[in-house]
Amino acid sequence: MTDPQPVSRALAKQLSTFTANWATVDPISTQTDYRRAVSALAWIRRVRLDIQESFAEMKAAANAARASILGQEKKWINKAKPLEQVLNDLIVSYDHQRAAAAQADARAALETPATTALVAYSELATEPEGYHTRRTVVPVVSDKLALVQAVANGEVDLEALTVNLSYLRTTAQEQGDLCDLPGVTVTHKYTVVTHKETTRAK
Repeated sequence: MTDPQPVSRALAKQLSTFTANWATVDPISTQTDYRRAVSALAWIRRVRLDIQESFAEMKAAANAARASILGQEKKWINKAKPLEQVLNDLIVSYDHQRAAAAQADARAALETPATTALVAYSELATEPEGYHTRRTVVPVVSDKLALVQAVANGEVDLEALTVNLSYLRTTAQEQGDLCDLPGVTVTHKYTVVTHKETTRAK
């Protein structure tokens, strides 16, 4: 299968030449250097936007096809999953009943003649054929504050908590210079927005 080439050869050549010319970038020391860097940034950013636009139609078609495939997959999986879950729960329930009965008979074996109790126990303790049960641990946080306090007290590793960067960013933006979150240092990332970004690279 041939790779798609939505980017024109002319633009590809321009980009290659431009990046080669800027392969070595020295610190800005004069106003001329500054204006040259701003112009270069505007051009390369416009090129980047043009490349994204060139691929947009192909990506939209690919995403639509993927969404259709995933939708069909989900549709048919959802037809099978309910019965799969019912059968799974029936088997697990039966296994638990067998295990409980086996434990009860094992305790009874200590109090009754071995020949009587061990026969019943051996039947219940027989491994099931054709399948095995895999136990998966599923933690459920019922008291978030208690968990946070346990981490603060050193009873639980800090890794148990995940920092919500989206919340912190929103809070810092809303509170501005007055933002004072314990344990959080607010820094800034700067992106140059050129006034020529709306001009398409030629």
